[in-house]
Amino acid sequence: MNGALAENVMHFGRLLRRTGLPIGPGQVLDGIRAAATVDAANRADFYWALAAVFVKRREELEVYDQAFATFWRDPYSQDQALALLLDSVQRDVAKPPSTKRRVREAWSTHVPTPKPRRM
Repeated sequence: MNGALAENVMHFGRLLRRTGLPIGPGQVLDGIRAAATVDAANRADFYWALAAVFVKRREELEVYDQAFATFWRDPYSQDQALALLLDSVQRDVAKPPSTKRRVREAWSTHVPTPKPRRM
C-alpha cells in the first residue's frame, strides 16, 4: 500500500471519530491493514473492508456510509467544491436529517489537516 492511502485512511478514521463513532488508534491501524488487503480501485471492496473495521453496530452504518461518500470522492474536483457551497446554502434553508448533519459538521469543523491526496 502506498503512503497516501494509509494517510487517507487515518484522516478518514478521524472524520468518523468526529461524527461520534467510537474510533480509536487501533481501529485506524486495522483500517490501514484492511485497505491493504483489497484493491482500493474497487470501490465496493474498499468500502466493505473499511466498514468491517469501523462499523460495530448497525445504527453506525448510515453515518459511515455518508462519511465514506463524502471523504472518498475526488477532493480536488469542481463538483465537490460546488456541492460544499450548495450544502452550506441549503443548511440555512432547511434542517437536514440528523445523520447528515453529523457528517457535514464533522467534515467542515475539523482541525485543519491535509486534504486527501490522490493515489
